[in-house]
Amino acid sequence: MSGRKLLLALFGGIAVASAVLLALPFRAPPSDKVTISAGQIKSALIYVAIDKGYFADEGIDVTLVSRPTGKQSLAMVNDGTADVAAVAVYPVMATVLEGRPVKIFATIMDSYKELAVVARKDAGITSPKDLIGKSLAFLPGTNTEVFTHIFLEYHGIPASQVTLVPVAPEEAVRAVLDGKVSALSTLVDIRIALQKALADRAVVFMEEGIYTDLWTLAAKSDFVTRRPETVARLLRALLKAERFLAQYPDETIAIVARQLNLSPDSIAALWDIYNFGVKLDQTLVVNLESEARWKMRGQGVAKTPNFLDTISLDGLLSVEQSRVTVAR
Repeated sequence: MSGRKLLLALFGGIAVASAVLLALPFRAPPSDKVTISAGQIKSALIYVAIDKGYFADEGIDVTLVSRPTGKQSLAMVNDGTADVAAVAVYPVMATVLEGRPVKIFATIMDSYKELAVVARKDAGITSPKDLIGKSLAFLPGTNTEVFTHIFLEYHGIPASQVTLVPVAPEEAVRAVLDGKVSALSTLVDIRIALQKALADRAVVFMEEGIYTDLWTLAAKSDFVTRRPETVARLLRALLKAERFLAQYPDETIAIVARQLNLSPDSIAALWDIYNFGVKLDQTLVVNLESEARWKMRGQGVAKTPNFLDTISLDGLLSVEQSRVTVAR
């Protein structure tokens, strides 16, 4: 090949390569760094947004830190080791009562059937009333704490007739297996492990409708106020994840299973108890206020804070206004 033909071939190859590169969608390297602490199946939208690159598409470099409970995730926000926590309402409410500046800027899941009590049949428990005179464990500082009391009240069981035992999440399953407690009020991920370990010795009490579990995104107030565009980017990515989840549930389940190191079948069996979606509605205000009243009842405090100050509406209003239905 002559020198002229070689040059023509070389420039032709460069032109083709350039055309291919120009045809590809441009993705700017993420420059906005955010650490999110999250765990449980309830964080599915976060896992999808990471797996499918939706955060990166919005220019956000997300570092995910896994924690088994929302309380532990929120503790990372409070101590400055995470920017955002995926967390239930109860830990946020308790943090606000302590005077710490925390704001919720979205809910990403709600469920009427997520929490349950798992008990041992061989401890003589086959119905909720059999808990009388037995020990019932819960995860202190999480929504299982308030759910436990709602569950007992719903079944007409005075709390004084049950031995309530606080246990750490990592010790909960072992406490039941070793017989230290007869039952456990728990989150679904721990329930899966406990049911598997107990096999046919387990009995599960799920009372649909007595408690609405909301999974929120919370951050320190200064994160929300100083980085409004970051909040908007996070929400846009999660809305993309919501659309993906609705269209591809099986692939979403596989993504969540990989993240949590659980079998897809175990997650699929529970999938219908969750309602995934990015929003801010009045249920959030009701839960914050009612759980605060319950917590303060034993403290002799009569007036609850104005929890509207705990909810940041601006981010979601700027992204998709119809998702905000909180009465203002």
